[in-house]
Amino acid sequence: SDRLPLAQNVAAYISQGLKRREGAIVIATAEHGEIFREELRKCGIDAGLPLADSGLLLLDAHQTLSQFLIDGEPDEAGFRDVIASAIGQVRAVRPAGLRAYGEMVAVLWSAGRRASAIGLERFWSALLRDRDFSLFCAYPLDIFSSDFQIPRVDALLCDHARLIPTGEQDKLAGAISFAIDEVLGQEAPSLKTLIKANYRPAWAVLPEA
Repeated sequence: SDRLPLAQNVAAYISQGLKRREGAIVIATAEHGEIFREELRKCGIDAGLPLADSGLLLLDAHQTLSQFLIDGEPDEAGFRDVIASAIGQVRAVRPAGLRAYGEMVAVLWSAGRRASAIGLERFWSALLRDRDFSLFCAYPLDIFSSDFQIPRVDALLCDHARLIPTGEQDKLAGAISFAIDEVLGQEAPSLKTLIKANYRPAWAVLPEA
């Protein structure tokens, strides 16, 4: 499952901040919440402690999202109120810095609500420009699915500074290169050159695969 690599990445990101006396907000689904708590425990963080002691605020993604939906769509003013409240709670006990992790955009994306997901991602981007904190997002993107089409994912990729895949990228890169060579033979170098020529520099740093 990809849940464990995700949880390990999130736990490392959050625990590093907490150990530096920064605050943290984790907005995750119930499914991911338990495995995140376990991985944080392995990093020496007790997610069960009160906010005043841990500096960590855990929120449910579905419940938090529901607080700023109007007629089923994310409302930016409501979003800012909800997230500002969470930020205020954490900064009251850990004013030195803040790290946030969120899955609300992923909830919308998984439900097939692409425009709503991209809109909410842009709410986050605007908030990041106004407030000093860092944000780690997660998306259920499968590069082999019919959903992974350039027009659908371009807006998400352009809104991020860096992408961290959960799969084994070295093995995938090797398998893809082998498949191209096996199928195309002498034409393989031409395709690989074309792939490089069509790479989009506006995207966050993507793994080669």
